[in-house]
Amino acid sequence: MEMKHSTSGQSEAPKQITSHYSEGAKISPEAELNASMLEQCEISDKLRASERECKQLQGQIVKLKAKLGNSEKICSQLQAQLLDFEKQRTEITDFVFSLHRREEKITSSDAANEFHSLCVTVEDWVQSKLGNAIGLRLAERSIDANNRTKLLLNIIPKSGRDAFNYPDTDECNVYAAVMRFLCIEIFDKDFYCPISPGAMEFLTSIEKSMRNLDPPRDHITLRTWRSETFTAMTKRSAFSKGRQIYSDKLSEDLAYMLSVFLPDRRSDFKKFCCSVQDTIIEPALKLAHKMHLSVDKFTFQYTNLAKSSLETRRPLPSESCAFECIHLSPLGNMKLTFPVQEGTITYLFDLSPALIFEEAQTVAFREPQVLKKARILVIVTKEEPVSSIEARQRESFTLLGLLKEIVYPRSTSHSVKRNG
Repeated sequence: MEMKHSTSGQSEAPKQITSHYSEGAKISPEAELNASMLEQCEISDKLRASERECKQLQGQIVKLKAKLGNSEKICSQLQAQLLDFEKQRTEITDFVFSLHRREEKITSSDAANEFHSLCVTVEDWVQSKLGNAIGLRLAERSIDANNRTKLLLNIIPKSGRDAFNYPDTDECNVYAAVMRFLCIEIFDKDFYCPISPGAMEFLTSIEKSMRNLDPPRDHITLRTWRSETFTAMTKRSAFSKGRQIYSDKLSEDLAYMLSVFLPDRRSDFKKFCCSVQDTIIEPALKLAHKMHLSVDKFTFQYTNLAKSSLETRRPLPSESCAFECIHLSPLGNMKLTFPVQEGTITYLFDLSPALIFEEAQTVAFREPQVLKKARILVIVTKEEPVSSIEARQRESFTLLGLLKEIVYPRSTSHSVKRNG
């Protein structure tokens, strides 16, 4: 009985399963509709999510486009600024180099020629403008000659004053005084024309700092920097005005000093001053301008002979001389040629200084080179040269010697006698 029951149970199970699947395979329209609606809802949710994501992405795209547009705008502005900066840099560079090109570098030969021309011009001017007045001793008639004469006498060195007792030395002494005035007031200065107060000290401190840099700047770099800095300063309008003022002042000072020889100073002084400025001061300033802006170095040097007194002065060698000797002669001064066959050569005083040139190199200046020898006035005598005391006893006073006695009398009685 049990076995039959089990067999019948086994045979009924597949029937139930088959019956179940057969029922499941038959889906009702409502179920299909519900499933379809559910699927559509899911798709709609996904679509809405995609739309939201798309909107977010579109928002990000808009923001990125805005940022990109702003970046492009900034980039364009920066490019415009860069172009403007490049243009300004180019203009500044061209301007700086254009300044340098306008400043022609003076060569050693040009400097020697221009200084020689200046010396000849000054000598001719003294002879043509003052020669007659000096020869006729018109200054003796001057009542107020003291102030002007003091200025003139004070600029003449002792060697020149010692020669007051040698005849025909007045004109040479006046020429020498003018040349010394130019050296003191123009050529021997650090820069020939006054610049802004404190500027020279400031530039010197910068140059000193450049020397102390690590690695230090070489010598020619420092000289080039100095030249370019002064060149830039001279292009300013303020410098041009200051230079004109300085030129006027020097002209008036020198004309006032030399006006002691003018017979009528009130009516002729303005014209005389213009002549001094055009012929002497301006050419000297122009030459100094070129020299002081040069990378190389130009200096003026007087001889050491002027330091010796007349009584202790030794004769010059007759074989040769390191200076250009001008022989003082009643027949006219002339250049002395060596060797001198006869006579004793005695130095009187310096007429004009030597022009020294030093070329700038990497480490230092090259050895000094004499471009133009110093000119000195000498006398050649067959006997020993007369001393100052002997010349005074012969009463061969020059005009400058007489003016010295008037302005600086050794005694009241002597002064009265000379003025009388």
